[in-house]
Amino acid sequence: MKAAFFLFCMCVAFTANSQPTKKSLYSTELGLVVDNDNLFFNLYDGYYTNGIFLKLNKAAQTRKQKKKIVSYELGQLIFTPGSRRISYYSEIDRTYAGYLFLRYGQTIFSTRQILKWSGEIGTIGPESGAQQVQEIYHKIIKVWEYPGWETQLKTEPAINAKFNYLPVTGITTSKSFKIIPSFEANLGNTFTNAKAGAYFCVGIFEDNENSSLWDASIAVNNSEKRKRKYELYAFTFPHIIIQGYNATVQGGMFRKDKDTFTSGINHLVYQQLLGLVYSQNRFKLQANFVLQTREATSQKRNHIWAALGGAYRFN
Repeated sequence: MKAAFFLFCMCVAFTANSQPTKKSLYSTELGLVVDNDNLFFNLYDGYYTNGIFLKLNKAAQTRKQKKKIVSYELGQLIFTPGSRRISYYSEIDRTYAGYLFLRYGQTIFSTRQILKWSGEIGTIGPESGAQQVQEIYHKIIKVWEYPGWETQLKTEPAINAKFNYLPVTGITTSKSFKIIPSFEANLGNTFTNAKAGAYFCVGIFEDNENSSLWDASIAVNNSEKRKRKYELYAFTFPHIIIQGYNATVQGGMFRKDKDTFTSGINHLVYQQLLGLVYSQNRFKLQANFVLQTREATSQKRNHIWAALGGAYRFN
């Protein structure tokens, strides 16, 4: 993790020094985020072992001239037991699973609220490519392979929708500190849950409609105003998740022949996200740390992982 933090700081210094004399705004952003518990350099994998997300954002306007961000995202999640050192299948404490999806979403800004919604299609099971991606990744970094992928969840196509409401008031926002409550609902045959929490942000940041926290540093046109030359802030997002259904643990919702190694879910899950973000001109860099309590009743412990991401803006 020290090496990752050093790389993050070096990138911040490089982009700060490369700031052009003329400030330009860009309408499109291409970003990549990688989640992995091996980012702690402890050669440990387990539970939510890897995630990779490629996202394209485009600035636009609603019919009422409100700013919105239109996004297209391709992502993959990979899950395994907590340890590869198992002698019997009965020792598997979280199902082998992969989830591959394509998502379309919008974020709409107003003075009093931020509204986010998205819809996605995808699949769990072998067609997600989770086994192949993990095996390639482990060969590259020269660590062990997990031996039980033949037990992974059976295939089921996925259709899911997400709705996120974030109220904004004068009480929750200042020049260097802000609190934004967040209420989210997910409905589908892969994930059905509700989330409630709040973002606590401190540092140098733009107004919400122009902030990298919401992928909104891009602009509809070059006449949009900016208060800052750059953004540099830390944030935390503690939230509660109430699970209704989780196909990566329980198997396909509509499959009668559930996999042998499925599990029940903990209906109440706590997740704590800590993040550091730097954004300037064309570039965004972000590092996150995540702590999550057990999603599955079979899990033996809680889980932590890290995420590194970046984005490039252009017209």
